[in-house]
Amino acid sequence: MNKDAAIKKSLDIVALAVESDAFIKADDRRTTQIFVNLLSNAIKFTPEGGKIGADIAVNTSANNVAIAVWDTGIGISEEHIEHVFEKFHQVTEHIYSRKQEGTGLGLHISRELARKMGGDITLVSVEGEGSRFTVTLPLATGTVSDDDNFI
Repeated sequence: MNKDAAIKKSLDIVALAVESDAFIKADDRRTTQIFVNLLSNAIKFTPEGGKIGADIAVNTSANNVAIAVWDTGIGISEEHIEHVFEKFHQVTEHIYSRKQEGTGLGLHISRELARKMGGDITLVSVEGEGSRFTVTLPLATGTVSDDDNFI
């Protein structure tokens, strides 16, 4: 995440400070890339003075952790929600989104990375109110050592 960009836009990022004692089984580079993409989009598409946050929920019965990145940005229209994870798809009908650069690959790549690690990404969004991208990844089982590839 580009913290400077968030500060420049006077975004409230206090709700990004989340804690959990859960361990997930995931590749640290792939997971970092997912959250860099999601947080960069949140900053990019949240107007000045908006908010960005995260939530973590552990679901032991499903053996996973859901990590949501949310914003109070421009949101995504219902007609585009089903397409945002497609390659090269960009929502360009909003005046604010036309100012932003990108290839339309970030969300597609993020979802593919999550799925390769046994998880997924889902989206709930309301146009004009914001978006909530939830990354679900498997809980780590057994003991965790420094040599394991866990985050």
